[in-house]
Amino acid sequence: MRQIVAALCALSMVGCGHEAVVRVMDGDTVVGRFIDEKAYDAYLRGAILEQEGQLEEAEAAYQTAHETDPNGVAPLVRLAAVRCARGGVTSYQRAEEALAAAAKLDPTYGPMYTERARCALVQGGVAQAEQDVRKAMWLDPKDAETTVVYARVLTKTGRVVDAVRVLVGFVTWRPQAPEVWAELETLSRAHPGQVDGSILRTRPGRKDSKPGVRGAAEDLESIDRAIAGRDLPAARDRALRHALGTGAVAVRAAALGQWEVALEEAAVVLFADPWNPDARAALMSLPDLGKARQRLGEGAWGRLLAGMADPARPSPLGALVLADALKRRVGDDAARLFLQGYGEIAAEPRDPLQETLRARVVGSMAAVR
Repeated sequence: MRQIVAALCALSMVGCGHEAVVRVMDGDTVVGRFIDEKAYDAYLRGAILEQEGQLEEAEAAYQTAHETDPNGVAPLVRLAAVRCARGGVTSYQRAEEALAAAAKLDPTYGPMYTERARCALVQGGVAQAEQDVRKAMWLDPKDAETTVVYARVLTKTGRVVDAVRVLVGFVTWRPQAPEVWAELETLSRAHPGQVDGSILRTRPGRKDSKPGVRGAAEDLESIDRAIAGRDLPAARDRALRHALGTGAVAVRAAALGQWEVALEEAAVVLFADPWNPDARAALMSLPDLGKARQRLGEGAWGRLLAGMADPARPSPLGALVLADALKRRVGDDAARLFLQGYGEIAAEPRDPLQETLRARVVGSMAAVR
């Protein structure tokens, strides 16, 4: 992970030191505080334990994260979430206390309202839940979890048709949202006839959908042909039908050297999802980062920089695109170190583009396997 951070810092020509962190609030770029590594570690441990259903241990980890970083709003919100999930009058009360403390720290933090709505809903406070979830959606309309909670509120109050419309609208806009698809399928089973089965068959990766075999070389080559012809709508449609990630077109365009297409697609993705790892890799590989900054605007560019503090891992092709850019701008040693930090990138016979780029980037670097 640190190698990814270093690569992004080198490519963007910005510092990533520990003195400050860039954040974006209401579209404005601001410099925030540095967060201690112990708090990050405890928070990550809590997230893993929460995902595994070990709620008592997750609560303890989030409590440690909060105590280590008392000014952080995220640990408080997750602390409230696991307390609410554990259930019981005492846990509910303690969850509300954590949420109240989070609201004092940052009243514009969308996930706080989402969790407050979720907790109110399980306790039967539907009116409060709807008020909070609407606030969360206003703050961050692209958040999938918030959309799911909103749909549950609508369903709870008998507005099943409205709930379906909300969910269908979201997956039409952002099809790579498994939690929203799952909620839509749950509604379909609970309320037969309310959900059009044809929309469910368009879910990326679904066995009975029409996309065909994911990753087949001919499918990927059809996307690359559309990119080479600068036909973005066709490239996007084919990537969607073959269940590729939302940053796939951008990173493939960058790998092909189709810089204008890469910039346009990366900008579209990053406006909606500033932390998308492949779109970010594609953007940072562009020869002219000044043009990229101009295309995104200061607000979106600031969100991009904010994500460098803890970037998600790009796909193998995204990693090769970053390494290729490092090789061009900094040299072979920088590319080698980055790829060693990323880990093994095996030859991918189903993707000729990845193998071609891998051969070009790795070349005679025998240390990289």
